[in-house]
Amino acid sequence: MLYRELRERTVDVVLGRILAPLPEDDLEVQILFNDPVLVVAGQQSRWTYRRSLKLADLADEAWILPPSDSLPGALAADLFRASGVGIPRSPLTTLSIHLCGRLVATGRFVAVLPSSVLHFCANDLPVKALPVKLPVQQRPVGIVTLKNRTLSPVTQLFISCAREVVHPFAKTEPIVPRRRAARAKIRK
Repeated sequence: MLYRELRERTVDVVLGRILAPLPEDDLEVQILFNDPVLVVAGQQSRWTYRRSLKLADLADEAWILPPSDSLPGALAADLFRASGVGIPRSPLTTLSIHLCGRLVATGRFVAVLPSSVLHFCANDLPVKALPVKLPVQQRPVGIVTLKNRTLSPVTQLFISCAREVVHPFAKTEPIVPRRRAARAKIRK
């Protein structure tokens, strides 16, 4: 169902999180980077000043989580289970990363967001990754196309541009926002 439009040829390429293993033999996958989630809070949150946190420390906080019946919700639930923590109270569930980021920035909520969101929104969102040690996460993001299908020049250009954009952070460690990393060096 996820790749139906690709198979129906209404789209040429799908760019997004890749579920592993990919059982379909008719699809070609190019992994661009690993994009684990981070626990985030607003910069003025009381949690941003801690040097070390566990998910259990944040159990009583107001969380913004994706709906439990969605892929991001299932991945978040797996993360809490792997950490030995029950799914926390969530007064708001949403798939909107924009809404989640804006509400977390108020300092009243915590959330899990992909590290790429912090990277690309570092100048727009006053949020900070909290120092929560999370289980190792394989969260690949990639490009999916149909095997044996000739791609149009525009699609090839799009794929090339996508690779170029993610190349600087196409490694296994989380993406750290450049602006905040620079500030951290100055404070030391």
